[in-house]
Amino acid sequence: MGSIVKRAICSGAGAAAWTMPIGMSAEVRAASDVTIHWNDVKQEIDGFGVSQADWSHAIYDMQGPVRDEIMDLLFDLETGIGASIFRGSIFADFNPAPGEYDFNTRPDQVWVMQQAQARGVDKIIATNWSPPAWMKTNHSTTHGGYLKPECYADHACLLSGFIREYRKRFGIDLYAISMCNEPNSMKFLSWDSCQWNAKNIRVFLRDYLKQEMIDQGVADTKVIAAEPFWWSENLMKDALSDPESSGRIDIVAAHNYPVPIVNRELPTKPFTMASANGKKVWMTEVSQVDSYDVGMTSGLKFAKQVHHFMTDASVNAWLYWTGAIPGSNDEGLINVYKDSNTYQLTKRYY
Repeated sequence: MGSIVKRAICSGAGAAAWTMPIGMSAEVRAASDVTIHWNDVKQEIDGFGVSQADWSHAIYDMQGPVRDEIMDLLFDLETGIGASIFRGSIFADFNPAPGEYDFNTRPDQVWVMQQAQARGVDKIIATNWSPPAWMKTNHSTTHGGYLKPECYADHACLLSGFIREYRKRFGIDLYAISMCNEPNSMKFLSWDSCQWNAKNIRVFLRDYLKQEMIDQGVADTKVIAAEPFWWSENLMKDALSDPESSGRIDIVAAHNYPVPIVNRELPTKPFTMASANGKKVWMTEVSQVDSYDVGMTSGLKFAKQVHHFMTDASVNAWLYWTGAIPGSNDEGLINVYKDSNTYQLTKRYY
């Protein structure tokens, strides 16, 4: 290959770039002309991002300059893809028993969030996969189970306290928090999870979460709901139809995994009710789930998906599941190998 010339075509978090080998013919350049309609305004783009959630240690445990290289590859605008949104986790072990809190238990997440923030990431968000076991009907953070109604206030206190303490202790300003992750999943297995139905979501948002955020002085942080497993706003319609609960939602988000019964993704359509209520719409998680592929087939698959979510669903943000994950894995953009202190960039990364 010849030398490569790289130029940004716009500035800011959503900057895109093109690369062109030196010596490319005029005929090829002419075939690649792009027409931009400056006055045809579409949705506001909040950004593009990745999650580390329970995988922050995948980066944190790498040695020497390698972990800094990985952070640059994910979040630096000059040497990497410049992701502008980072999604972490509000862990159940922050609140191991009633009245007991320990926000120092995840130094790996703190480090990654701080490093992302230092690289210009202006939207750090966090999702709660499960309330603490003592708050749940199945007495476990895994395998589903519901939040006990008598613990709604306790859980709102944990989520709000997380925002306050991460800001106070670590200088991490949370742009938004999400009350739950895939509450409608049909398979609740060994990972942290919690079931929520439409009524539960409406009541928790309306009567508990935002008021506790106000009481703890963190009401400037936005609220995301409710990140179902597949691309649909149905689970949020109950909350959106209630003016009180709707007024306490800032972002309506969902994931884009195949519906298990039919084993296919739902159509990439706009969330009309969310938009009618003035809410931003984010796609906050997706990954390769069908076959192991670090090559161009997977890369093109997700390039097309980003395009369709931007143009057909008119989303304001799009996030891949993990930025970096251990081993040969389809869940990340970068595969990391701790034993050899090396990493592999997949074509999805680009």
